Amino acid sequence: MKESLSSVDIAVIVRELQELIGARVEKVYQIGREEIRLKLHQKSKGTIDLVIEAGRRLHITRYRREAPRVPSNFSMLLRKHLGGGRIIGIQQFEFDRIVELKVKSREGELSLVSELLPRGNILLIDARGEILHPFRRRSFSAREIKAHTRYERPPSRVNPMRMTAEEFKLICKASDKDVVRTLALDLGLGGVYAEEVCERACIERHRRASELGDAGVKAVWDTIQEVLKPVMTGEGLRPHIVIENGERVDVLPFELCRYRDSDAEKIFFPTFNDAVDEFFTERIVESVEAAAQNERESRIARYERILKEQKEALRDFQAKEAECRRIGELIYARYNEIEEILRKMDRKKKIVEVSLPG
Repeated sequence: MKESLSSVDIAVIVRELQELIGARVEKVYQIGREEIRLKLHQKSKGTIDLVIEAGRRLHITRYRREAPRVPSNFSMLLRKHLGGGRIIGIQQFEFDRIVELKVKSREGELSLVSELLPRGNILLIDARGEILHPFRRRSFSAREIKAHTRYERPPSRVNPMRMTAEEFKLICKASDKDVVRTLALDLGLGGVYAEEVCERACIERHRRASELGDAGVKAVWDTIQEVLKPVMTGEGLRPHIVIENGERVDVLPFELCRYRDSDAEKIFFPTFNDAVDEFFTERIVESVEAAAQNERESRIARYERILKEQKEALRDFQAKEAECRRIGELIYARYNEIEEILRKMDRKKKIVEVSLPG
């Protein structure tokens, strides 16, 4: 099951998000621990919600979620700097899983950078490239993410949408990996799309890339161009969700061979943003509903336990009350005798023992 967007997915998303250029940032919310929402306004479309989840996804959503009563510090900082600003640019850094939203605000030009790779982050960066506020402070071997330091991107890999056939040939010759891992890791295609290239090119995926030969390299190169053509041109896209055994397992911008001959069901959407929104948000809604149900069940169990304890305490009180009432009735029945005893008692002892019947 897909857990995050690949570089290919992000390239398609960013192409579709160009429609947000000119939109005004109205509000910023943090939903839960991971999700940031930008509430945008565009004259032609009205209110638009843009979801960013560090390390996983970035897309427009049609699903509304209740904003927290108390905003997080990070969302307040983003509101302060971005509120009222207009989006003037949206781009993917090379072929990396990093997206930059450029916003022209009253403070000047700012960038909201979303790192959608593992241990991802969301960072507000000024025009000089200095980090104003990170969603999370991080420390890596090659860089450190903290406020008031220059933002350094992770080392970039080759951009397959810009490389030449000769550059690809050199990559294959220098690779110590098999074909599928060379495509997935060195070119950043990810496992699913790397396997798609191998299948379409009729190349055994575990064959060493350095042993492909000129014909094999050309076959793989030509297939990479074929697979990426919809991404680069926007033509031939068929955004859809793949369902296997009743479970949503993948969301794709175009059809792949791996699901061609399977019994998988496909649900198609007008845009890839729509498909991604439906794929991820439905799972989140299900997760939220499950958490809410667990919370309800936990509360019910707690209340039932409290009720049981209160019933047991009530029975104890009722038993004590009955005993006290019995003693009181006996004292009342022998009141005259008790009064006479008290009158004659030895005041110095201060203790009187009275035997009552029953």
